[in-house]
Amino acid sequence: MSIALFFEPLSPAVKSQSETYKTWESALFLHHEEFVDWKKADIAIFSIYDSRKEKREEEMVPNNTYADAVRKKLYSFKKSTESFYVCDLGYLKPGPTLEDTYERLQEVCHVLMQEGVTPLVIGNAHHLDIGQFLSYQHHADPITMLTIDPEFDLDDLGSQDPSKNHIQTILTHKPNFLNHYCHLGYHSYMVEPMALKVYEKLFFESFRLGDIRKKIEEAEPVVRGANFLSFDLDSVRASDYPLNSKANPFGFTGEEACQLAWYAGLSDYISSFGLYGYDPPAAGPEAERSAFIVAGMIWYFVEGYYQKVDTLDFESDNYIKYTVQIDKTEGDIAFFKSKKSGKWWIQLHKKTILPCSYSDYEEAAKGELPDRWLQAITRLGVKE
Repeated sequence: MSIALFFEPLSPAVKSQSETYKTWESALFLHHEEFVDWKKADIAIFSIYDSRKEKREEEMVPNNTYADAVRKKLYSFKKSTESFYVCDLGYLKPGPTLEDTYERLQEVCHVLMQEGVTPLVIGNAHHLDIGQFLSYQHHADPITMLTIDPEFDLDDLGSQDPSKNHIQTILTHKPNFLNHYCHLGYHSYMVEPMALKVYEKLFFESFRLGDIRKKIEEAEPVVRGANFLSFDLDSVRASDYPLNSKANPFGFTGEEACQLAWYAGLSDYISSFGLYGYDPPAAGPEAERSAFIVAGMIWYFVEGYYQKVDTLDFESDNYIKYTVQIDKTEGDIAFFKSKKSGKWWIQLHKKTILPCSYSDYEEAAKGELPDRWLQAITRLGVKE
């Protein structure tokens, strides 16, 4: 099947009148008159708009060009000296029903990833990540999903708004192909304590906004270890992202959001990235400023993608191995540090090595078992 059938070409309005070889637009492969040769790309950007709430609802006012403000900002950005192959596939056509839209998104992401191309999705509603999630159901190995969102979105499946229960839909999907689930940046006053207890019982990881903002580099191993990242733009505070649907004054700054996108780009494991919640009611300063944030996150993701240096061959000379003895009962814990990137990994057993931070090593060096190691051992049932 040709995925070209699912896409509308980009509007002529997004084409710059002052294109130069120094801008992103000059280096992108864009779907205008002809569909792009996406199989040669490393990353494929596309947008999807679907405002429906019910899976079988048919009526909807189309709004394909809603993300064009993001594209205009992105295309005008200066590119680095690194050469890259990134394409913009254009507008993914919504299906006859919302359920059909999920299936189209699933099919497109699946086909792209089969060819080694990373989908970068811009969506108006967070529940569209259901389609992104379903694209992994035929993956060889179970996946780790990371959501960045101020809320858990675990409402009852009968809720009228799928963006309030899409995580519930994902976590209860049968067959289950999730190995692990992580949630980054939740706001305590927006999450029920019982939901936190459920996550603990399931050995899911959840990180409060305040804890991450104290030391954002501690989020890097969490982002690095995911296969699939779903980012709700409501995670960015309203002063930086005016289209925040809750007008929430608290959240990540624009710089922090770009930092997280950079971490995602640097990851050797992330194979798809979704940015959800860009839904401008009309053109204006708020939409423009919000578009700048989204475009900036895309820029940093792509720049990070082309800065990867790690081989993940932990037996090679590119890594330094540190062995820490906790006590006689627990035995030794092995850590690996990349000579090229400075990143750290922790070993659970010979076949399981997970991303970690330098602080995990420091904790072990003091004779304390790192929380990350304990949670992973418990979750995976690994016994030394």
